[in-house]
Amino acid sequence: MPAKAHVAFQTRVTFAAVDGLAEAALFAHVVTPERIESRRFTTVEEISPVQYRHQFVVRHLGELDTEVGTWLQKAYAASDVKGFAPTLLEAD
Repeated sequence: MPAKAHVAFQTRVTFAAVDGLAEAALFAHVVTPERIESRRFTTVEEISPVQYRHQFVVRHLGELDTEVGTWLQKAYAASDVKGFAPTLLEAD
């Protein structure tokens, strides 16, 4: 079972997070405005019409590669766009 650890990365909204740690794994997710197809995602959840949470596990440092970097870039770019999380940003 993962240790209780959570680190969120955010601009206007959270775009990525480390959800937990285990002895040999890091559990994380990214949030993007579109569904990304990759066999590396353990689950993909539509959390709103403009947000998809993509969960993944990192077991080796080498898994933090350009594919993960691309996910993070897409998530970061979308997180500062007005309307990305309409329920959170209505007052803006």
